[in-house]
Amino acid sequence: MSGRVILLALLVSMLPVGVAHADDESSGHLSVEAGALVGEVGDHLTAHALLRAEIAFRLIGPFAAGGFLQTIVADDPMGSPPGFGGGVLLALRPELPLLGFVPHLEVTGARVQLPGHAQALVDAWSIGLGAGVGARLIRELTLEARVRHQWWLGMTPASQLPESAWTVSVALTVDLP
Repeated sequence: MSGRVILLALLVSMLPVGVAHADDESSGHLSVEAGALVGEVGDHLTAHALLRAEIAFRLIGPFAAGGFLQTIVADDPMGSPPGFGGGVLLALRPELPLLGFVPHLEVTGARVQLPGHAQALVDAWSIGLGAGVGARLIRELTLEARVRHQWWLGMTPASQLPESAWTVSVALTVDLP
C-alpha cells in the first residue's frame, strides 16, 4: 500500500512542473523499446527478449495517454512462436530541464501472449506499473532506461507461469510536434 502512496505523491508533485512548461511541450511521444522480461518459473529465473512500440498523446500538462504493441520472444526462438500483445497506457513525462533528465512513470493495461510450457503460448490480461529516466540526446530525442512490473491475470493454472514479472529495457523516445 505504501508504494501506491509514493506513486500518487510523485504524480501530484510533478503536475505543477509540467503545467508550468506547457508552451514548450510536444503533443506526445513515440517510443521504441528493447529489453528482457524476467520472471521466476518454478525455482529458476527465466528471461525472454521483449520489443515494444508505443505512442502517447498529451492530455494535460505532463500527462499522456496512448497505446502500445509488443512481442515477447521465447528462450528458443526457432522452436516456439513469439507472443504478441498490446494495450493502453497512461504516462507522466514532465520536462525537468534544470535537473537534466526526463522522468517517466506509467500505468498499463494489456492483453498479451506469454511463452508457456511445451512451446505453447498462454493468453493473459496484464496490468503494470513502470518507471524510467531518460537523457536528452537532442531536443526531440531521449534515450531512456525503464523498469516495469507486470501482473498476469486470467491464466489457467496449467500454464505453470508466474503471476508477475519484471521488464528491464532501454527505450528511444521521439517527441511528437
